[in-house]
Amino acid sequence: MNIRVLALSILMYVSSHAQTRKVLFEEITGAYCGNCPSAAWIVDSLTKKYPNLIGVAIHSYGVPDAMYFPGCDSIDNLINTQGGAPFGDLDRMKYAVTNAPLYMLFSNISKYDSIAAARLSVPAMLTVRIIPTWTSITRTISAQVNVHILSNLSAADYRISMYVVEDSVMETGAGYDQENLYNTSPPGNPFYGMGNPIIGYVHRHVSRAALPSPLGAAGVLPFIPAAGQDFLATMNYNLPSSMNENRISLLAFVYKYAPTGANNEILNAEEVKLIPLATGINSALQLSGSASVFPNPFTSELFLNSNETGDVVLYDVAGKEILRYHTSEAKTRLRTETIAAGFYLVRIGKDNFRVVKEN
Repeated sequence: MNIRVLALSILMYVSSHAQTRKVLFEEITGAYCGNCPSAAWIVDSLTKKYPNLIGVAIHSYGVPDAMYFPGCDSIDNLINTQGGAPFGDLDRMKYAVTNAPLYMLFSNISKYDSIAAARLSVPAMLTVRIIPTWTSITRTISAQVNVHILSNLSAADYRISMYVVEDSVMETGAGYDQENLYNTSPPGNPFYGMGNPIIGYVHRHVSRAALPSPLGAAGVLPFIPAAGQDFLATMNYNLPSSMNENRISLLAFVYKYAPTGANNEILNAEEVKLIPLATGINSALQLSGSASVFPNPFTSELFLNSNETGDVVLYDVAGKEILRYHTSEAKTRLRTETIAAGFYLVRIGKDNFRVVKEN
């Protein structure tokens, strides 16, 4: 093999195993938690700022939250040193109170921002890749999680875990409508005037299952992994018919596990869509007897049906006005190609809608 071919081969090998550090932001939340909209705002803001920050919402604030599943409590007990909600943890690490807030309230976003930036700067010591298979007839998910060790690791109980995540859950009724203590907060708060509870709240990146168990698969990686080693775990899940496969993603990560939670650390993570070309559902979100917006999530355009007329205003999560359009008709079409992906509030008259822009 000549030097040029050898160099190309090495480049291809390194490229196939190179992976940027990705950081997992786990959010303990609940539909019956009135402060939890602030946690969603923090996760949305920071994942928008840092593309390699991955958010997941764990609805462990008790039954009858419709997005709760029993494994949520095991995860909550492992990472939530303070108890209650809203609570957030990055890469399952424990931080001194001077560095991390107790709860995910609006005023604490700068502390979470600092932690996210610090974790994202840590070099990746392993790579994580997911190869998903979806069988629509049986609604079966089978995913291969491939782990490649880049650097020698210290002795620990290393585990592979995977979340099944459903984005933009928009059901209404008990267990879905979001309690909102910010309904009467000063104008400019992203949840001001949206009601308490918020009917038809858009729940982002909702954990629906933790595979193969809440605390992950033990024994796949050895006690002392060495550079160059490769490992494989297969995760299987039957997706309930109540969940939309077009909104499902798989989020896999490798972490150091300790029963007390004191020395846990996620070494890297990856997230992929179950159906790569899936887009938002073109369904209307009905929030009052007279108005609706669709599609939600949206991409290049948004349609509004309302008996109200006047100015249609689109605000971002910080309360900044992004778009204003005057209408005198019941049906309004908004062009949104130039708007960045994220959460938005649409307001016309007394009608308020929380919508999601996808890339």
